[in-house]
Amino acid sequence: MARVEVRGLTKHFGSEVAVAGIDFSAPEGHFVTLLGPSGCGKTTTLRCLAGLERPDAGEIYIGDQCVAAPRQNIWVPPEKRNIGMVFQSYAVWPHLTVFDNIAYGLRVRGIGRSEIAKRTQETLDLVGLSGFADRYATQLSGGQQQRVSLARALAYNPSVILFDEPLSNLDAKLREHMRLELTRLQQRLGITAVYVTHDQSEALVMSDTIIVMNHGRILQQGAPEAIYAEPASRFVADFVGVTNLLPVRVAEAAGATGVAVAETAWGGAAVHSMPRAYGVAGGT
Repeated sequence: MARVEVRGLTKHFGSEVAVAGIDFSAPEGHFVTLLGPSGCGKTTTLRCLAGLERPDAGEIYIGDQCVAAPRQNIWVPPEKRNIGMVFQSYAVWPHLTVFDNIAYGLRVRGIGRSEIAKRTQETLDLVGLSGFADRYATQLSGGQQQRVSLARALAYNPSVILFDEPLSNLDAKLREHMRLELTRLQQRLGITAVYVTHDQSEALVMSDTIIVMNHGRILQQGAPEAIYAEPASRFVADFVGVTNLLPVRVAEAAGATGVAVAETAWGGAAVHSMPRAYGVAGGT
């Protein structure tokens, strides 16, 4: 397993800034989620980690290896990064059996036939598909196809696994079940995971660390409890949880204790420990 470290990652599409110089890390064995609305830059960031997009600036490390650094002219292609990726669309080939879908990555790496059979069967057992080896994708449910996609990404023992909104095509009940399954597998294997979603519930339930993004920037990162209970901005508070945002006026600024007095619109007074970037001084 390996850590992931991103330093100053920047990506443009024409004049549009998709990712604006972000920094974050995913410690070895941790589950890190990039959370934000559509167009916030989370998927572009993931694709840069995977090697499917070339960044315009910054550095990406997987373990001790720098896999992308435009200024130093470093670029490691996707197939040499030892990563697994699970796509939103499953990307399961309909003309191949479940066994052949999972074994594909092993075959292109030149692994011997007996080792392929062994690893593929072990991975089938791991994801609960041991009796499905000879079936085709058209004979599988959406949840089963997602398990095949996960098994294919795990079969060659990647050091990091990337998830691009893998549960968004599943119904609500199955999505909840798969959240637990993915978390269980990640913890059992101890693999480093970077997960992209716009679903706040997924992020809160599954993650060791949540990174909230908007307009290509990181607004806040931390443990799920901290992100939910101590949002650093109005956007984070509104996006991450079910919140009541009350307009207030600061009657007495916070002193050394960090406690301020805020008056509500209906005249009552309340004492709060003000979040550090809530915009309270501006009246909200």
